[in-house]
This record gives sequence, C-alpha cells and structure tokens, in this order.
Amino acid sequence: MDKLGISLLSKDPITKESGDNMIAVKTELGGRTGNVHYMPFDPTYGLGKTKEELEAEGYVFVESIPEPDPSQGYGELFYSPEQGLYYKYRPIPEPPEPEETQLQKAQKQIAELEGRTKLLEYNLQTTGETLDIHEGAIVDVMNLALGGSLRES
Repeated sequence: MDKLGISLLSKDPITKESGDNMIAVKTELGGRTGNVHYMPFDPTYGLGKTKEELEAEGYVFVESIPEPDPSQGYGELFYSPEQGLYYKYRPIPEPPEPEETQLQKAQKQIAELEGRTKLLEYNLQTTGETLDIHEGAIVDVMNLALGGSLRES
C-alpha cells in the first residue's frame, strides 16, 4: 500500500488502519458509486468537510473496498445499506478477430463464389437451347403481369 492508501498490486481489500480516517465513497442514484477518497479528512489532501457534511452529499464511509473478480467480467462498484459495497458484473466484449482470420474468411467466400460461378457457366453451356425456350416464356409471363399481351411466335 502506498502513502495514499492505494493498493496497486495486492489482491487483498484496500483498508485504512486508522478508524477516524476511513475511506469515503460517493454514492449515486441507483447505488452506483462515484468518487472514492482514501484520505477524506486529511488536512492537506482531504475533502475539507466534516463527516456529516460528506454524508449529506451522499458519501458513505467504509473500512475497505473489495477487489473485483475479473473472471466474472467487468465489475462496477455499487453500494447499498443492506449489502455494503459489492460489484455488478458485465461481460467483457470479445476482442475483434485478427485481420488474418478476416482475410481467410474472405478468401473462403471468394473460392465458394468462384465454384458457384463455374457451376452456373457449365449449366448454361449444357442447357443453352432450353434456356432460350424458358427465357421466352418468362418474357411472356412478365408482359402479361404488366398488362401487356403474349408475343407473336
């Protein structure tokens, strides 16, 4: 713990040794916490207010702040009189795929489309005569749908 009472690497909860110089935690609507001050009554670095004034502004005083559990996600610190300080967790978003993986997906899609194109070209070559007949029938149906008439053969 450094001289301001901040634990940088410790997995243990952050605590103050002196009972009269507890940790001040500002609470917001819905229990979310805001400002955390580890020396609220220090003459030099403190907030310059009494405990009662800070409580009227929404501060609560605690002896320790629990460490979040990163395995559960991103922890947001909350406070309620019944539970004290606790964390609500949100999932940590998955990192974006590396460009190499995106490139591999694009190459796979291109290869798939090239295969489909070759199949369509083959079908067109082998069924070219019947396509002409079907194409004429399609044109007739479209003309009728648009209010026209059949073509003359």
